[in-house]
Amino acid sequence: MPVLVINSNVPSDRVEQSDLLQALSKAISQYVLVTLNLGVPLSFGGTEEPAAYGTLLSIGAISPSQNKNTSKLVSDILQAKLSVPPKRFYLSVRWLCLLV
Repeated sequence: MPVLVINSNVPSDRVEQSDLLQALSKAISQYVLVTLNLGVPLSFGGTEEPAAYGTLLSIGAISPSQNKNTSKLVSDILQAKLSVPPKRFYLSVRWLCLLV
């Protein structure tokens, strides 16, 4: 199951969190765990304007094209729902290989 964690300095009282969770879940996968950490003290590029940082963990490899597409989908949602410009968002994509 993929896991998406979003940290942002946008205050939680300015966000319809349920709507944001649903949009992010739909963008990533039907089976994804999404966690929002809003109102986090965060400086990006030396300013405290709206910004966000995300981590996406997945079991199995994520191709460069999937990475680019997923990053754009998440960035578009954060711009629409949190007013975080794409240049003030960073997504770290990691994949886990399970050995059984």
